[in-house]
Amino acid sequence: MIKNEKQYAITNKKRKEFLRSLEKLQVDSQSNDKFKKIMQDAIKSQIETFDRELKEYEKLTNEKPIIFSSPIENLSETLIKARIVTGLSQNDLAKIVGLKEQQIQRYEANNYESANLERMLSIANAMNIHFDETRACIRQDIIKVKGYDVDFLKHATTKLQNRRSLFTV
Repeated sequence: MIKNEKQYAITNKKRKEFLRSLEKLQVDSQSNDKFKKIMQDAIKSQIETFDRELKEYEKLTNEKPIIFSSPIENLSETLIKARIVTGLSQNDLAKIVGLKEQQIQRYEANNYESANLERMLSIANAMNIHFDETRACIRQDIIKVKGYDVDFLKHATTKLQNRRSLFTV
């Protein structure tokens, strides 16, 4: 996923390089046909990936779609897309949340793996992302929670971390 203008420019440049490589490979008649076919397929596949990522970024920046629903598993991707759609740079978001730009860059570089739930929720709140319903599954029971309460989630996260540390040797 392309996350900023710099990555967009780099991806576009790489796409052009791959197109030139594909053209050279198609003109080159000296190489082994099977090897040539494998190389062409690999290059075409990478070009398709570049095209897909470029189109997604262009759609997010130009069309400003509303992200209606996104599963919790995609929260990190949703945060990145929301920042792009709202037109915020990583620096703008960092200022709103009270972090350094490099921290937002690190979060996005690793898809928020190093961010805790509280931090992700504060970033979501800064961009006006709303959660309509949250479900917590405990054994076979499902407890519905309308919206979310930051203190509750903070307490639950701490509790889970404490339980996890009990199992760690």
